[in-house]
Amino acid sequence: MLSRRQIIEWAICLSVALVLYSITARPMHAAERELDTELVRRFQQQVAPILERHCFACHGDGANEGQIALDDFAAIDSTLRPLLWSRVLKNVRAGIMPPAGEERLSPEELDTLQTWIKRDAFGIKPDQSDPGHVTLRRLNRQEYHYTILDLLDYDYDTQVHFPPDDSGHGFDNIGSLLNTPPMLVEKYLRAANEIVRAAVPSETRVVREQTLPAERFFDPERPTDRI
Repeated sequence: MLSRRQIIEWAICLSVALVLYSITARPMHAAERELDTELVRRFQQQVAPILERHCFACHGDGANEGQIALDDFAAIDSTLRPLLWSRVLKNVRAGIMPPAGEERLSPEELDTLQTWIKRDAFGIKPDQSDPGHVTLRRLNRQEYHYTILDLLDYDYDTQVHFPPDDSGHGFDNIGSLLNTPPMLVEKYLRAANEIVRAAVPSETRVVREQTLPAERFFDPERPTDRI
């Protein structure tokens, strides 16, 4: 059972934690509300007029073809639906929407819609387009062996034919350490020739002819076979 002193200490700790949470949470919620308001404002000013002009005949003002309504965006949560906007972007780019016979989007409208979808709906930041250095990694010996075994059912001994892989921190599958020297490329070519010769037939396989007499499929116990 907790003593009176322990209960007071726990109460003080809980009070301090709640105060700290409220202090740190308020600016975050305010920033989120400000961001949401800005996103909704951009949608209403830039995108909604384009949709109303070109899309609402089928997807707004009560119309809901394909279970898609583009005028139900009172809240930002319903505005940013990446899967929906991915379909919109793809169909508009391909010229599928608006349908044939309807007024097409002007180049300026198409650019505005594409920019909004990419930046707001998809969250793509134009100032963060560089993902940095990306390592083009290769398979290590063990991975190569299992890949050939799984795909072609051929047991190629990479431990014998390939040089040891470089390792770091006890691992031999770190992409930045798996170099591809010219000698290894030559061994890859030799391995490919051997594996293809063993796994891929070089001659056309002849299908054996077989005659199946009808009596094999006849069952006198079945009424339909006695007709």
